[in-house]
Amino acid sequence: MNKRMNLSSIALFLVCLMVLGCGSPEDKKKAFVAKGKTLFEQGDFVKAKLEFKNAIQIDPEFAEAYFMLGQTALKEEDFQAAYQMLNKTVALDPENLAARVDLGRLFLSARAGDKAEEQAAYVLAKDPKNVKARLLMTSVYFLNKALDQARPCCRNCWRKRKPCLKSI
Repeated sequence: MNKRMNLSSIALFLVCLMVLGCGSPEDKKKAFVAKGKTLFEQGDFVKAKLEFKNAIQIDPEFAEAYFMLGQTALKEEDFQAAYQMLNKTVALDPENLAARVDLGRLFLSARAGDKAEEQAAYVLAKDPKNVKARLLMTSVYFLNKALDQARPCCRNCWRKRKPCLKSI
């Protein structure tokens, strides 16, 4: 009787596993990213990366997972990985403005002002009030020593009392 009960329990367990494992790939990849974001916010970047990579294994063109890998790399100060992930994000989802701003910031830190300006201009064309993109553009002006163009941006930011310098 005990042997039969154990076999029944095992069979029930396997059926439950099969039912739970039958979620759609879309649901699974979103669940991986959601869990990864929670881990990211808790500062557990190693586990968060694993969750984002699991999502990418399900869908190699899932831009949100690449974006979050880029954010994780930025937190870990792995700028080469951040560049790769943010560049992939923009390639898959050109409308991801946050990825474009972060990519522009990486270009700016590498003194690639023309590429940083390209990212900032794209974001500002889509969202003219984007503070981070405005600050990125202002920083490009400073990098290029175009102080006449940078001053109005700085004044506008000062008037609004935005924490501008912290944003960039």
